[in-house]
Amino acid sequence: YGEDVDEVEFDKDERVVVYNYNSKTNIKPVYNKNGIISYCKEEVTRKNDKVTMTSHSYINISLKTLSVIELNNLFAEENVTDVSDLLKRKLLQQLHAKDDTDLIDMGYFNLDNLIANNNFSIGDEGITWTFGIYDIACYSVGETVITLDYETLKPYILDNSEIAELMN
Repeated sequence: YGEDVDEVEFDKDERVVVYNYNSKTNIKPVYNKNGIISYCKEEVTRKNDKVTMTSHSYINISLKTLSVIELNNLFAEENVTDVSDLLKRKLLQQLHAKDDTDLIDMGYFNLDNLIANNNFSIGDEGITWTFGIYDIACYSVGETVITLDYETLKPYILDNSEIAELMN
């Protein structure tokens, strides 16, 4: 339905690269103690060599059982709501916000999604949850990172969990 591609003349000056996108993924250990290893998968997206988005995903592995440590391995189901409330209070404290209205003014729009989830890492200071861009806030806020120390979490952690030993 047209000319053979070999017969079409192209003006090299008319062709301009508008955007150049690339993405890089890096996986590295961030914690390796007490029979637990935590890995972070960092994805960095660039547009024309400028970082446009960075995201972090975590996985925690028990070296004793060689299985993934998930939220239900650490907390009883009835305690997840309490841990989620602790996360919200800690976010208010981190941002020096008085209430949800202040958070909304700062760009947080989906506070119902501020719940303890499986995107957490175990560390020396406690458990750190990372909420991605658009999970609970607008793009300009970026990722939200909240750490709850072990002392705060102690009443909610299962006695037989992998991190119960870290409490003693």
